[in-house]
Formats: sequence, structure tokens, C-alpha cells
Amino acid sequence: IAFRNEYHAEPVSTTIYGNKKIDGREMGAEGNPTFTFELYEAEFIFDENRIEQGARITTTTNDSLGNFEFANIPALSFDKIGGYRFIIKEVKDANADELMDYDTATYYVEIDVTYNLLGSLVTSTKITKLTDEGLVDATAIEFTNTFNVEPIKVDLGGIKNFNKTLTDGMFSFDLYQALKDTESGVISAVGEP
Repeated sequence: IAFRNEYHAEPVSTTIYGNKKIDGREMGAEGNPTFTFELYEAEFIFDENRIEQGARITTTTNDSLGNFEFANIPALSFDKIGGYRFIIKEVKDANADELMDYDTATYYVEIDVTYNLLGSLVTSTKITKLTDEGLVDATAIEFTNTFNVEPIKVDLGGIKNFNKTLTDGMFSFDLYQALKDTESGVISAVGEP
């Protein structure tokens, strides 16, 4: 007589979080585009010490603060112990602003599923960034684009009308930064000239 017990723990799900930043421009500023990120299956080829990208699983976009996440998808729900591997990349928009340099980083995410002391499935996540030098440990997934704006020079001038003859140096003028109160509409000079 043989007795065979089977134990099936409740599946465990996880979420992969990331952030988008733009050097040279505030994230969330009016007119900032939404960026797209892709989640791929991945496999680490041990004998060749390389990572192979598999099929694309899904895409997501960032919110106004630059945060994005991969959540509530079957690929991130696990019902057995083991190691699960993924790659995350940013997608360059076909209509991208020509002044925007996209981050070409690739992140490798390892999710290990184990049992805890209560017999429940739990996950732990390790993030590494793929670089020319190999894998580098990362604490977060962060893509940073650079907005390359050339500074411009503005020449300001004016005409002073006076009911007497003007001579050089008779009047001087100062330039101040101005702030506009959004409620009252009042414009005030700020700081030193």
C-alpha cells in the first residue's frame, strides 16, 4: 500500500515596478510624452554566461510622475517553486521628439519562488542592469532620457521717452526675474538685478 499526499499552495503574484526620468525636463511637465516599456521572457544560458531574450509578454506606460509597473498579469503569477526570469526595456516612440535621447538600458529581473515556514509560496526579486561590462546589481529599474535643448540668447532693449534731452548714463535699468501669482495674476520681481 502506498500513500501519496499532494500539496498545492495558493499561487503568489508579484509586481515589477520602475521609474522614468528626463534629464533637462521635469517629469509631469505639460507636454511630456508617455513612455512605453516592454516585459519579455528571459533565460540565462549558464554555459555561455549570457542572457537570451524570449517572447514579449506585455507592455505598459508611465504615469505623470514617471512611475510604471507590470502587475496583474498571468506571467507574474506563480503556482510552483522555481526561478523565473524577465527582461525589461524601454520602447523608442516612432514619433519621438528629435531632441530626446532615449535610455537604451536593459534590465534583467530574477524572481525566485520558494515556500515560507507556513507552506505558502513567496517571491524574492533581484534586479540587474545589463551593461557592456556585464551584469551590474541595481536597486531599482530606472530609465533616464535626456532632453537636449540648446540655450537661447535673448537681446532685450527699449526706448526711454523723456521731455528733455537725454544724455548717456542719465537713466539706468535693471532686469529681474518675474513670478506670476496664479490666483491673483500679479507679477512680482524676484531676487537681485
